[in-house]
Amino acid sequence: MSPLVCVSAAEMSPVAAAEGVVARVTPSAKGAVSFRLNPAMGNKITISGASGGIRVEASDVRRLVAGYGWYLKNIAKVHFSWNGDRLTLPSPLPAPSTPVTIESPWNTVFAYNYCTLSYTAAFWDWNRWQREIDFLALSGFTHALVTAGLEKTWEDFLIGLGYPREKALRFIPNPAFAAWWNMGNLEGHGGPLTQQQIDRMAQMGRRIVSRMEQLGMTPVLQGYVGFVPSDFAENVQMKGLKLIPQGEWVNFKRPWVVDPTCEAFPKLAADWYKALRKVYGISGKMFGGDLFHEGGSKGDINVTRAAQAVQGAMQKASPGSSWVIQAWGGNPSRELLAGTDPRHALVLQLTKDMADGGKNLRTFDGIPWVWCELANFGGNTGLYGGVPLLSRLGSDLAGYRDKGLVGMGTLSEGLETNPLHYALFSDRLWTAEDIPVRDWLKKYARQRYGAAPEAVVQALEILSSSIYNPARSQEGCTESIICARPSWDVRKASTWSSGERYYHLGDIVKAARGYLKAANDQPSLVKEETFRYDLVDVVRQALADAAFYQLQRVRSAFDAGDVPAYRKQVKLFLSLVSDMDALLATDSQFLLGTWQKKALDWGSTRQEKALMNKSAKMLVTTWIDQAPRALNDYSNRQWAG
Repeated sequence: MSPLVCVSAAEMSPVAAAEGVVARVTPSAKGAVSFRLNPAMGNKITISGASGGIRVEASDVRRLVAGYGWYLKNIAKVHFSWNGDRLTLPSPLPAPSTPVTIESPWNTVFAYNYCTLSYTAAFWDWNRWQREIDFLALSGFTHALVTAGLEKTWEDFLIGLGYPREKALRFIPNPAFAAWWNMGNLEGHGGPLTQQQIDRMAQMGRRIVSRMEQLGMTPVLQGYVGFVPSDFAENVQMKGLKLIPQGEWVNFKRPWVVDPTCEAFPKLAADWYKALRKVYGISGKMFGGDLFHEGGSKGDINVTRAAQAVQGAMQKASPGSSWVIQAWGGNPSRELLAGTDPRHALVLQLTKDMADGGKNLRTFDGIPWVWCELANFGGNTGLYGGVPLLSRLGSDLAGYRDKGLVGMGTLSEGLETNPLHYALFSDRLWTAEDIPVRDWLKKYARQRYGAAPEAVVQALEILSSSIYNPARSQEGCTESIICARPSWDVRKASTWSSGERYYHLGDIVKAARGYLKAANDQPSLVKEETFRYDLVDVVRQALADAAFYQLQRVRSAFDAGDVPAYRKQVKLFLSLVSDMDALLATDSQFLLGTWQKKALDWGSTRQEKALMNKSAKMLVTTWIDQAPRALNDYSNRQWAG
């Protein structure tokens, strides 16, 4: 393993950091983009022509890079996304005829919930993370949750308290399941990892944090809210320790909670933040952490005083820092809000309603909050999102600006899906006005594909008014029955998802035909990875939905006792399954092998590789290697293989 090389934010000038993004993302533009730091500009960013290229002027490195990202999309008309890029720049670089000044209406743009970092990013290496951080910075994100490295933090924290090393290693889960460990839902699942893997993840976390800070983003680290292993009291003796058992979460044993108001909590919190600083090299400015996530027991804890204690420990460890709290499933309670200092807190309002999720929103008793889309659950594959919702969000959210709303966030569990939805979200970051959908779709097609054939624009319009316009709130996409366990009456694959087909199969078929027509009329489009991905995705959706209706024909023939018809309908159903597998095999983003290889690369020995491979496959299928559980197929993916 090569030694870790990190350059701190203090060691790199803002202009050099911005130039580094240009060199990595658009190397052909190196030397043609100049950056000028001007603290007097405040939130504004100016883009202008310069000798042989362009100039971006802003008050800090974050806005310099975000300004360049805006230029790439809106003036150079190229595209970057979680599902392919089109980044070949014209030469010379196009420049605006007169200087353009832009400003985001949001001070906070947040990336990731805990689940994202398992369902999407569990096995990312540094190259993938480096690209991700550049992408976030170019898109204008200001904050991002970081959990890589918590394995080492927990190891050092527990061993420092006298907890046995071998038990500490068993407490640490596989990265595929680490999200629910960090939220206090389970212990050790998919582990134990080797010391080499834990150390490597710590190096990764430190590197991620360093790069984010270089680009002016705020990494959100894990605060201490009181979690300890469920057998902590059997192994560590502490004066004044009060523990609250937490029971189970979906059949997993949960860590216990130390009452934050007890005598032992301040020492535990101080030791935690000491371990955190050792791993990441910074004290931290923002800390995540949720008590009683999706259940758990508060016992006789005074939650208001507990919130004061948690926040007080954060302030002692890092004066001026803020506690980042997820609003989900009834959290945070009014009791907790009552004990939280609004000057040092931020609430992330996770919004799963892609039909009408900009209205009737909760506010948080004076604590600033962020509207966060949660369009994807488990990384499921399926066309889904909220195009009409995002387009009108300027109007919907206008009344909340004086009720604590300070920003936007993307907290979907699976981010490497639905580029249309996330591109519109990205443009939403730059305007408080409503966005005309038809005009925006033409612009999107030109950026993403380099051309906007009428057949594609019409396809996008159909999708935007049908499958990207859900009729009511649901947890992510309507799942493919091909991913489900066989059943006559199957409508979906996982427990909590929707089987609601609020759109017409005919619309999806029309959109697929539009993409196929464009591919036939302009073969050069297929050379763009962005177009290829979307072509595969929309045809995949048509096959997935056709399979649902074809299964009903199979059942009808069976019920009628018509053997020839039954055999015919079965053959058609199975051909849809095999056709989908063949289609998905044409793009690496739809391969199980792509996911597996990333997992295998996190192992150096045969044993390490076997463990990572098993956990990678468990996450997207059974979730656990015992009897069937409620989480079966929660993270189902439509992938070849």
